[in-house]
Amino acid sequence: MKTLFLAFLLCGFVYSIDWDVETALDKFVKADDGAFEWASIREEKYENFTHHVLNMTSQYWKNDSWSDARVWYHFLHVLVPNEIEFSESSILWIEGGRRGRDPPTVDDNVFLGVLSDICQDIKGIVAMLQMIPYQPIVYGNDPEQKRRSEDDSIAYTWRQYIENPADPEILLQFPSTKAAVKALDAIQEFTKQVRPETNIDKFLVSGGSKRGWISWLLGCVDKRVNAMAPVVLTAVNFQENLRRHWRALGGWSFALKDYYNQNITKDLNSPVVTEMMKHIDPFSYKERLTMPKVIVAACGDEFFRPDDSHVFFNELPEPKYMLLLANAQHTLVGSYHRVISTLEALFIGVNTPGYQLPKLSWERGSLPNGGYIRLTSNDNPYEVNAVSAETGERSKRDFRLVTGIPPYVNPVLWEWEDANNTAPGVWEAKYNEEDDVYVGMIMEAYFRGPKEDTHFEFTTEIQVLPDTFPFEDCVGDGCRGELV
Repeated sequence: MKTLFLAFLLCGFVYSIDWDVETALDKFVKADDGAFEWASIREEKYENFTHHVLNMTSQYWKNDSWSDARVWYHFLHVLVPNEIEFSESSILWIEGGRRGRDPPTVDDNVFLGVLSDICQDIKGIVAMLQMIPYQPIVYGNDPEQKRRSEDDSIAYTWRQYIENPADPEILLQFPSTKAAVKALDAIQEFTKQVRPETNIDKFLVSGGSKRGWISWLLGCVDKRVNAMAPVVLTAVNFQENLRRHWRALGGWSFALKDYYNQNITKDLNSPVVTEMMKHIDPFSYKERLTMPKVIVAACGDEFFRPDDSHVFFNELPEPKYMLLLANAQHTLVGSYHRVISTLEALFIGVNTPGYQLPKLSWERGSLPNGGYIRLTSNDNPYEVNAVSAETGERSKRDFRLVTGIPPYVNPVLWEWEDANNTAPGVWEAKYNEEDDVYVGMIMEAYFRGPKEDTHFEFTTEIQVLPDTFPFEDCVGDGCRGELV
């Protein structure tokens, strides 16, 4: 049994899928179940753009005995500027929402307001898909008959798969990804009707948290994605990242309570979770991710850790970028503008013939009693900063801005200074270790964008001093642990 267990772990570690392999997820999103349709239900004209609302049915998911959500429908918002400069490309933002509600307007929804600004700035079509995942859902075999949403619903489907791994289609990431694929189809069909001069066949996809996961997977299954920017979803190479999560905190962040309540943590190292992640972990599909990627993360995220990238970023194909936001937690309140400016520049850059995205690289490491990051770029960043913070203690490697049970503010505050320009195209930051705390350090680089008034903001990965973990690996049922 021990040999079999190790074989499963090894298989999960090296498992990677190129386009020549058809996976269960590929088959699921391609299958025509006859449900897909859309209808325009509202149109709102503004001075420089028009907001269209589509009611889109994406699929039939399983059957009525599985859940009360066999039919998945969504509001698909399509923002069309009066002047279109990019007629073959679009942005799709994947968002949440709940069934049984009216579709929002540009004036009463913060994301639609932001996306309407982006559509005018880039002079391109921008869309927002709602109800990902479709929710709430009551599952037929749920003894609680509870209306489950968000992580609660995802975790429930994970538990069902762990108990009976014969059907990966019950994993909530499957229908969520299919819905996003169908949204691309609907955008293409609808925009051709309302603006015949368009021929959309390329998409920049993005979304936050659970929707960030679907942004990753959409790029894994659909070649129309020519750029991606998953936001606050760094649980890539999932099992290894969760092992490091334990070693950093000695338990599980309070934000993971829905997965904890379904005993997912207890089964972290099990072969069935390894098999589950082959289906839904973007790391399994990394060979397919050749499009430009900006991985947006928060230094103070209560779900994930700022050093999650250490177990996946180097394995991703180029081009790839990090945008690790200091003094931000999972919701990114106060940091939206930083993401928006880079998204706009990325969209324009990848869709402008002949334009080359900025290139940068870095190395990071330890020194006696300290550490360093060295950033290199020959593309003339106009500003390079060194940014650092200290945790409150060294008993946990904990950079969260909110921590504990019950949750309380954990003031890990980041401070900026100019980076040292040590040679042409080379900048460096060095910090010393401090007694009784962990020190985090990153570097930021700003580049002029493809058009006037646009710019890119990228960062390095984080270097943590000392680069050690205060806890050993959890083993077996001991991985159940506690919330912290």
